[in-house]
Amino acid sequence: MIMVQTPENKSYQRGINKVQELLQKRVSQIDPNLSIRNMFEQPEALQQLCLMSGGHVRNLLLLMKEAIKYTNKLPITTRALQRSISETRITYRNTVYAD
Repeated sequence: MIMVQTPENKSYQRGINKVQELLQKRVSQIDPNLSIRNMFEQPEALQQLCLMSGGHVRNLLLLMKEAIKYTNKLPITTRALQRSISETRITYRNTVYAD
């Protein structure tokens, strides 16, 4: 787990940079010429992805996978990212309420 927010609930940029670096390494395995910063319609979307992961690599990759699923071509739209966040939130909520 990587700290992406301080205990005061403020963004922790060093942690966010580390999460982005990790994501870049994963993307580079698929296409060495692809930059994670160019994969998103807006730079704020990448920041939001990192924050919504909570610093958990598993959540980061799950959110990224879902966002790509809702995208026909790059860059990933903010709407696709929001949809992936909502779907993941619903999945976790249903897991908690399941018997």
